[in-house]
Amino acid sequence: MAGPEETPIVHFSIELDPTSFGLETDEHRSKFYTTLDVTVEATNSDGTLVHSTARSTFIELTPRQVDEIQAAPVAYQDDFPLVPGTYTSVLNALGDSHQRLGDEEKAKRYFERSLELDPTQDAVKNRLTRMERSP
Repeated sequence: MAGPEETPIVHFSIELDPTSFGLETDEHRSKFYTTLDVTVEATNSDGTLVHSTARSTFIELTPRQVDEIQAAPVAYQDDFPLVPGTYTSVLNALGDSHQRLGDEEKAKRYFERSLELDPTQDAVKNRLTRMERSP
């Protein structure tokens, strides 16, 4: 699929086993609720991550809908634009954010991933070296 200006669009469908997720209900059992957390990663032919997206979708069901989905798997469908690029600036920003939050391990993973995509980033190399030296 293609979106505006021929941007590629990735459409995906996930089949869910209704017995594998829990439902909350209101006191009258007239509405049922759950949240579906989905993470999708797209890689190129050599396995390099080119895009990752995460979504949380709130789902509200009626008692009739709950009865219907108990009998068969449910399909969740969505799509996202696949904009070409290495996304090193996004990875570095995520690394910055996690480092500020005190999650050094996650920050390090983002910086390392950024360097895998573009090993010429001396500032990121220096930052990783400083992170490894600090206790």
